[in-house]
Amino acid sequence: MKKSKVLFFLLFILPFFTFSGNKLKTLSNELSLEDEIKEAFKDYPFKCNPEGTTPEIAACSWIELIKSDRDLRKELNDELLYKRWIESRNKVCNHFQDKLYSGGTIRQITRPGCAIRVNKEIQKYCITGDPTCG
Repeated sequence: MKKSKVLFFLLFILPFFTFSGNKLKTLSNELSLEDEIKEAFKDYPFKCNPEGTTPEIAACSWIELIKSDRDLRKELNDELLYKRWIESRNKVCNHFQDKLYSGGTIRQITRPGCAIRVNKEIQKYCITGDPTCG
């Protein structure tokens, strides 16, 4: 990667996907899905393209996470519980992402993937009672 691309990534892309306090965490239930995605990506210069560059593929992953979080928030129907879930899930996913992909560009794709997978597992087990979960 050229020095300018590395610098751009470190200054603009990586902070967007550091998931401890960014806008993708929890948005108002009153926003439509489309508006929530627009709001979350208003400062992100790339559009979702599943066959594009890493930042474009990452945008697709983050959009899937927004959808997954909306579904779970609706199912839980408890904002405090949902907020606690997101905080705990993010800590766990960040822990393993730091351990496996610290500083790597793949992290921007695998990080939302972790959250989506954990959401799906909790929905499968706790909501539908599917014993194959986990």
